[in-house]
Amino acid sequence: MPQTWQVRVKRQNGSLSAVLTGQKTGFTGFSFARTVNAPGSFLLYFMKQADELEDEFLERLDIFQEDGQIEFWRRYPEQNIDWQMEGEFMALATRRYSTIESGTMFYVSGRGYLDLIKRCVVDAYSNSVEARKSGPAESVIKAYVDEQAGPAAGDRASYGLTIQADAGGGIARGPWNKQYQNLLDVVQEIRSTGGGDFDVVGTGPAAFDFRWYEGQRGKDRTATVLFALDRGNMQQPELTIAHQDEINAVLVGGQGQESNRQLVWRTDPTRIATSLWGRRERFRDARQEDETAGLESLGDAFLKEGTPKESLTFVPLQTPGCLLGKNYFFGDLVTASYAGFTATKRVQGYTFTFNQDAQDVRVDLIDA
Repeated sequence: MPQTWQVRVKRQNGSLSAVLTGQKTGFTGFSFARTVNAPGSFLLYFMKQADELEDEFLERLDIFQEDGQIEFWRRYPEQNIDWQMEGEFMALATRRYSTIESGTMFYVSGRGYLDLIKRCVVDAYSNSVEARKSGPAESVIKAYVDEQAGPAAGDRASYGLTIQADAGGGIARGPWNKQYQNLLDVVQEIRSTGGGDFDVVGTGPAAFDFRWYEGQRGKDRTATVLFALDRGNMQQPELTIAHQDEINAVLVGGQGQESNRQLVWRTDPTRIATSLWGRRERFRDARQEDETAGLESLGDAFLKEGTPKESLTFVPLQTPGCLLGKNYFFGDLVTASYAGFTATKRVQGYTFTFNQDAQDVRVDLIDA
């Protein structure tokens, strides 16, 4: 039995308005994309049936409300996948048009629940208590979200949004001094250096929870999920190894002036020794640091960023033994192998597409 889909349409208050299938009274097609640490998006569309009156067509689509919740559920009995939700979003726009060739079409589109964070700015002036924060990435992020969108935001609080209890995860960085910036941009920036992942997930009718995922959103499945040509789950592999932008020696400049300025060299002797001309230097300004350990840490981080780029890209294929939603999931770590090179990849997102002719899934993998 092939995959089957349901689209569960809810009102603003979270009550169920309709459950749509691909039948005559359901949808014509859809496409939705999920991405780790980003809102994602969806498009759901309908075509008026030949024997359906215009008013009847529009009346049955009068179920979509601004910020009503839209859930996409999938079942794949042939692969022992029972009903599971593959994406949840908010409806933000509708569009209707008519042509002689296509007849009347109706489109609904929107974004995932992280859009609740994207709608807010950091209402704080420079160096205020609300703007300036230090500590573990999880703690700092949750403090910003709570104060600008959560219960602590007062009359600016996003309805139904709660904040998961803080466990102090991630790497300690800072101080951060964020003012008048988009809240989602701030959260993404802090996460990029502090590790971990985040999301807003639905917890009930018109109820949402901002959550932190230590390490990564999914699980480490590198020992059990392998993409390779001989397994039939890899297509169009391409391996690139590039040294053009390599950095293996960093001069870090701290505080002080001229001959009194504190300077620290950080190098990677192993990478330097790979060639007679292997030393590739850069300067890193770190005058904000007054400790030698801080200069060394920044230099080492810069060295890591300058590692030679080894990139394996390919098109993941769905096979019975390597199936999204069964063998690996959103945010997981998996293994890929090609031409003797092995890489750890992350399931950064996926896009499902369904229409009357076919259905497809595209999985997006990035280097972990």
